[in-house]
Amino acid sequence: MLVRLRYVHLFSLLLTFFFSHALQAECRRRSLSEQPLPEDLTSVDIEKLLSFDLEVTSPQKKIETFSDTSSAIFIITHEDIRRSGVTHVAEALRLAPGINVARIDNNRWAISARGFNKTFANKLLVLLDGQRIFSPQFNGVWWDQFNLLPEDIDRIEVIRGPGASMWGPNAVNGVINIITCDARETTGVQATVASGNQERLIASLSAGDSVGENGAYRIYGRVNNRDSNILASGESAYDGADNARGGIRFDSQITKQDVVTLKADGYFSDKELEVTVPSFSPPFVDSDTFSDRKEVYGTNMLGKWEHEISSTSLVSTQLDYTFERQKGVVFPIHRHTANLEVFHRFEPFKYHEFMYGVEYRYYEDDFEGTFADDFDPESRTTNTLAGFIHDEITLIDDELDLILGSKFEENPFVGFQFMPTARFVFTPDKSQTIWGAVSRAVSTPSRVEEDVVVPTALIPPSPGELPALVTLYGNNSFQSEKVLAYELGYRSRVTQDLSLDIALFYNDYHDLISNEPGAPAPGMLLDQPEPAVLVPVSFENQHAGYAYGGEVAVEWQAKSWWRIVSTYSFIDLNLSQGSSMDDFNITFFSGTTPRHQANVRSHIDVTENLEFDAILRFVDTLDYGNIDAYTELDLRVAYDVTSQLELSVVGQNLLDSSHEEFSAVILPPSSTVSLRRGVYAQAAYLF
Repeated sequence: MLVRLRYVHLFSLLLTFFFSHALQAECRRRSLSEQPLPEDLTSVDIEKLLSFDLEVTSPQKKIETFSDTSSAIFIITHEDIRRSGVTHVAEALRLAPGINVARIDNNRWAISARGFNKTFANKLLVLLDGQRIFSPQFNGVWWDQFNLLPEDIDRIEVIRGPGASMWGPNAVNGVINIITCDARETTGVQATVASGNQERLIASLSAGDSVGENGAYRIYGRVNNRDSNILASGESAYDGADNARGGIRFDSQITKQDVVTLKADGYFSDKELEVTVPSFSPPFVDSDTFSDRKEVYGTNMLGKWEHEISSTSLVSTQLDYTFERQKGVVFPIHRHTANLEVFHRFEPFKYHEFMYGVEYRYYEDDFEGTFADDFDPESRTTNTLAGFIHDEITLIDDELDLILGSKFEENPFVGFQFMPTARFVFTPDKSQTIWGAVSRAVSTPSRVEEDVVVPTALIPPSPGELPALVTLYGNNSFQSEKVLAYELGYRSRVTQDLSLDIALFYNDYHDLISNEPGAPAPGMLLDQPEPAVLVPVSFENQHAGYAYGGEVAVEWQAKSWWRIVSTYSFIDLNLSQGSSMDDFNITFFSGTTPRHQANVRSHIDVTENLEFDAILRFVDTLDYGNIDAYTELDLRVAYDVTSQLELSVVGQNLLDSSHEEFSAVILPPSSTVSLRRGVYAQAAYLF
């Protein structure tokens, strides 16, 4: 309760501060990825209502048209997020094809691209404004800690397939870049308040103003409180949480050639956590000792400077820093991460656009081990140096381009790595694009694969013998997991109001993770209550496999007031055990990958002031955890009471009172959570 009161007090202070200048501020909020539209949409060229010609930056770290990219990319726009009614950025990713979003409970999501889904998916690199939010501790994302303001997200660029040649390790099956709005486009004040049966409270405030002739700032904050969910048994899942996030962003074009972005924000999370560990007493399972509330707080800072040397030459420099502290009886850790990247794009001669860059990453952490979890060593500092080169070659003017490039990295865990790609993009006319790629990508070991020490099960002793404690150990010889990916895609503006996007892929994986048993020996872990025979299990690279499939996205502007978007994804993941003793990882990764996913959404402007949105989604069966296939429906109705006040009601998961989506392994409990139907009401006010 004290935590919630602190949130309310903080929010009230922010609201009081900004209200004083809100009457003078004019809200000019709009998405950077969309053109400003007049009130009468029938007067607009239909091309401006489709995604075919939106601009993206993530595939090649430059501005290019969506239709001309040589990657399987999907854009989730600001308007898509607003009209979907989602309350967390993780839920917005359901809108993209090829992305498997499975909600574990009210705090956690398992999100991956093209298979291999788990709590920390190590083959999907996630960025926020180009800054990694991908944690090197576990090689994944703590999604619950990114309590972003949906109204401040400009767009989410979702790339399926390898992006390692540009973004580096772990961009194996995809890259997600969450791009927030430029402060110069969001002057004014917007406040939102929402409440419902699951989201008990959401309150956010975003305010900005101009600075000089070419600059602006935005200050933002958000608090929310989520109720606990229920387990399949009907008991509480102990996954309620209080979250807060706030910060400031500044953007300015300080000269005609120089653009600067500065960001700093902080976050705090207080959540329930139930952890199950082995016990030396019957029933040999302990669900109480390490179950507690967990506090997490941290900060992210970013500075970016772009300098245009000429119309064909640009230098970009980005420096970012992350601090995080987790307090609790499990995973008590603090870490510092810093990253510096400089790249130069220019045209050395005709028909070539060349880009090269260097990157330095610093990582330091300190872990306070317990019997439930430990690292050996408990503290580690790593330095990583990387570089990349890319050459975009025009073979036929305005029709055929060839892209060659690679990233190179010296990694302290695995040594030298290279991640090349060869791509082509063919545009026979303005309404069609054919592209293809062959790429190599790697997923580097995390602190877990290298250094973890975790007891996983206790085998009761026979009379006169010691109990056997199965313990998972890191392996300093563990190597990167690797993929060689083949992709082919086709995009078409079939008619003026209909677009089609198809992507096919075949991925060949090797050196995949396996858990291999070792020779038992007497021993004790940190804080272990009594002696035992330790049965070691360590990480090795003895699995391999392949996956093939495809994704389809169709966008139809049926009327000027009615937009329909439909996506479908198929994947067949085949993993081989080889000489490995481990069949669990084969079963797990195959069993957490749905073969079929589909999504249909309809956005209707019923009247000038009334919106009606519907999202119907289907996810196929997951064999692991016996998760049934499910179909769910989300509905949103929004009414503009005035030009400044919008009221909306959102219903989520409306077709069932509850359903299951994922059975967790890492960060127990492994009990499957039943996700309940949710309804909330929201008021949004523009000052």
